[in-house]
Amino acid sequence: MSRIHKLPPARVMIVNFIGGMGYYGLHFAWVLTLFLLSFSVLQYVVLNGEAVMYNANPVSGPIVGSTGATAEWLGVVVSVVSFAVVAVFLTLLPYWLGYVSRGIPRWILRQTIWKPTLQSVHLTKQACVAIVFFASLISLYSPQSAPLTNVPFLITLGACAISSLSFVVQYKIAAFMKLHERSVY
Repeated sequence: MSRIHKLPPARVMIVNFIGGMGYYGLHFAWVLTLFLLSFSVLQYVVLNGEAVMYNANPVSGPIVGSTGATAEWLGVVVSVVSFAVVAVFLTLLPYWLGYVSRGIPRWILRQTIWKPTLQSVHLTKQACVAIVFFASLISLYSPQSAPLTNVPFLITLGACAISSLSFVVQYKIAAFMKLHERSVY
């Protein structure tokens, strides 16, 4: 017996796509923060008398070679197909990411005494963004260093800002349309 799944209304899909953009920024920010933290910790890890992270000597001289016309056309075809795949993936990723991540704020709310309403889910998402921002501020920001040293923090700050703004826009549109909180990711 097959089940036919109906797509939600277009307004719900648009609201959830905007929320998915928020999740996209949130997940990017916390993954980048954890990656950079673990990468910076590696400089202090010593195994068998050698540091795990070390600077290797640069390779001397470029490798020079020629390619044929067939290889160039193959490269063009592969790059066009890759661009199309990435464009489709990036277009569908926010909605899918919102769908997959919709349980995170509700799980957090189940751990508290708050009821899952549209506003409480929104505040939980904003709290998650604030936690990631302050974690990156504490771990990545270095006020006494060169400006380029703080580029990872600025990227994380931008991702947090996009995430927060997306969640605000999603909440405002969902509240204006009077959508039920279960239909909002």
